[in-house]
Amino acid sequence: MPGKKQNYSYHNIKHGDKRIQFTVTHSNKKSLSITVYPDQTVVVRAPLKVSIEEIRYRVKKRAFWILKQQDYFERFQPLPTVRKYVSGETHLYLGR
Repeated sequence: MPGKKQNYSYHNIKHGDKRIQFTVTHSNKKSLSITVYPDQTVVVRAPLKVSIEEIRYRVKKRAFWILKQQDYFERFQPLPTVRKYVSGETHLYLGR
């Protein structure tokens, strides 16, 4: 879109023994938002005038909520199963 400037940068913070990695997107918007996606990525959308120190502070302030959301979405991640095509092993075929 014309007149819309966006910058991307990658950051992380430590909260207890966990590390939160997040992408920062600066754009022409009025408020800062933090979004956790089902693939457990964290995206922070911030106005152009907000410094990275302020963004890191806000992410640290919401760290408990972010980790809670990531744990929630982790429950829905498919567990990788190693399949060997041997006699007697079951496999799904057409969803059955």
